[in-house]
Amino acid sequence: MLLMVQWAVLLPASVLVAATPGANQLLALRNGVRSGTRTAVVASLGRFGAFALMVVAVAIGVGALLATSQAVFEALRWAGVAIWCGWACERFGTGFALSP
Repeated sequence: MLLMVQWAVLLPASVLVAATPGANQLLALRNGVRSGTRTAVVASLGRFGAFALMVVAVAIGVGALLATSQAVFEALRWAGVAIWCGWACERFGTGFALSP
């Protein structure tokens, strides 16, 4: 676990990195132009929420666990692939149907 001093450095640095212009901010700009400010703000809050979860995962040591355990890394990676494939099938109605 992180000490308070480490949190005091990690959180502001994380916010700075998340707010730095890049792909996320371009996506927010595109959402704003296409769908309005409310959609862009909601999408940005979702991205910041996901980023906050990643910061917490790093702080509790998930990154170190994944770096040292190949089996845990592979299990998490393939779980992500399965979730992504399931989402894609649900979203687009195509893909991995098991019907004869």
